[in-house]
Amino acid sequence: MTVKNIEDIRTAAQAQAHRERTELGLGLPPLSAADTQLRGQLVQEPPQPDVIIEAHGRPLLIGGVVGAIIGQGATMKTALLIAIAFSMASNKPFGPLRPTRALSVLYLGAEDPSVELHRRFWNVAAGGEFPAGLFAYSIAGKVGPLLELQGGNPARSAGFKWLDDTLTNHPGLDVLILDPKSRLDGLDENKAEHATAWIGALEALGHQHGLTILFSHHANKLSAERGLSQNMARGASSLVDGARWVAGIRSMTDQEGRTHDIDSRAHLVFDLLKTNYSALLPRPIFFRRGDAGLIEPVDLDRGHLDRMAEFLGELLADYDKQFTRRELEKGRSGSGRPGPGRCWPGPGRGRPPGAPGGPAAWPPLPGRQDRH
Repeated sequence: MTVKNIEDIRTAAQAQAHRERTELGLGLPPLSAADTQLRGQLVQEPPQPDVIIEAHGRPLLIGGVVGAIIGQGATMKTALLIAIAFSMASNKPFGPLRPTRALSVLYLGAEDPSVELHRRFWNVAAGGEFPAGLFAYSIAGKVGPLLELQGGNPARSAGFKWLDDTLTNHPGLDVLILDPKSRLDGLDENKAEHATAWIGALEALGHQHGLTILFSHHANKLSAERGLSQNMARGASSLVDGARWVAGIRSMTDQEGRTHDIDSRAHLVFDLLKTNYSALLPRPIFFRRGDAGLIEPVDLDRGHLDRMAEFLGELLADYDKQFTRRELEKGRSGSGRPGPGRCWPGPGRGRPPGAPGGPAAWPPLPGRQDRH
């Protein structure tokens, strides 16, 4: 056997090994010690995580992750993802959600037809200008699942190859949104290894194309009673285990509606449930079901303060009709009749006139003996 024959055999073996790795989804050859040794490679502090959306003054979404937004049916997951896509591409805040820069975003809708998808985007943009970095397409009924079973094992399908090629045709893309998972999976969502294969397939695409990938997914039935948690996803728990970022959205409860003095049926609650590279949010984010299928952010804390201010304004206006400003100022300083929210010192102190244990009437004011 000649040297050339040996080289030919070696080349053929390497090519076969490469094909096998590709078929298995492994784009990485076996590692050597030189590949894995940190000394000489890690010589300076790595950059901080790439925050692409902030909320409530904290990181909400970190770039490069595979993440999910989970919710029951009719909790406006699609409307939320479309609004977030427009916000990221236009670099405009969406309520408390604030992009850190303009991003290139591709939304692929696997559920709604083109006319509905276009209507939703038109309404989000209010019929205005679309940012150059916003891309969207309805693949409902046009593209098969990304994964399939081959010999009883999860494998990447022709749909995965189509998506891989589509991403290649969008150079410079930052974010991919897939809506929903159920239309694009093709496997048994209740099996742990199938859910892990879904996350692995998206991670491979994210790594290959330098993407952040978000997908929507349905919540299980128990989440309607238990609320937002990492256990709310339908199917195997390995889906949430594998995802690096998970958020949830649900309808507001009647009790929450009474607490905030609003119609609970018209409002939604959104929160970050899992993030591997930042802290959770200090409080949930609230949305309202708007017209034309839109979802609108609302500041319930601000609304509550506004209602309090309105009430106090009416109270003070009514109080001012009974007493002069000078008398109110005297009450504030501790002389004369007390100002709003103050009670007269002496017997029954702390109780307004007429209350049990309180004085029968306010003591007369200096110079105003006719008023009690």
